[in-house]
Amino acid sequence: MSRLNRGMPRNRLIGAVHAAAKQRGLEEDDRRALMQRLTGKDSCKAMDMAELARVLDALNGKERPAAARPSPIPSNAYGGKLRALWISGYWLGAIEDRSDEALAAFIKRQTGLDSARFVFASEDANKAIEALKDWLAREAGVSWDSYRGADGKPYQDPRARVIEAQWRRLAELDEVRIASHDALVWWCRKALKLPAQVAVQHMPDATKDEAIRTLGAWLRRAMGADDAEP
Repeated sequence: MSRLNRGMPRNRLIGAVHAAAKQRGLEEDDRRALMQRLTGKDSCKAMDMAELARVLDALNGKERPAAARPSPIPSNAYGGKLRALWISGYWLGAIEDRSDEALAAFIKRQTGLDSARFVFASEDANKAIEALKDWLAREAGVSWDSYRGADGKPYQDPRARVIEAQWRRLAELDEVRIASHDALVWWCRKALKLPAQVAVQHMPDATKDEAIRTLGAWLRRAMGADDAEP
């Protein structure tokens, strides 16, 4: 831990972690993944001063991230999809522990594998993916139906479906007055500073990710969670 970080007040240390992550161009999910690897915690609120300072040192290049614990989730396409769904579940208020360790335990239960790191076959991955999608459909009302493109062909857009489910849940909690897609589009334009109103499924993926995090923090606060960071 650097001498500078050791003497920094807690609230400034948390702010410095967020600022350093932004300076390095890390999205929130990437920042949380780094914190999880370094400390076993993915929220600044859950960390003590030494853990916060360690994360800041790593972000500032004063500590080698390679010394961190490896993630229990495989670094392949299956692992990425499962992590994205798991984090979406957190932002939908259906999952409380968004850590890789909690996801790994879920994968092991669904596949019967000794370790989540062994998810390399599509058969195993699909068991966990479909179980997770069923859970989010049941607990958070996510519809995984496909959209129709301009050519009439169906295409999948899980991010857009998560956003729509978040908006419906906020309406159910009386956080928003109108649950329609038009109202959601209007909110996206205003809250995310979009140049024009476009259907949610036509927004760039990076914009959808920002919408999921912003709506998710709002939803979790409305549900009484105290661990949601915007």
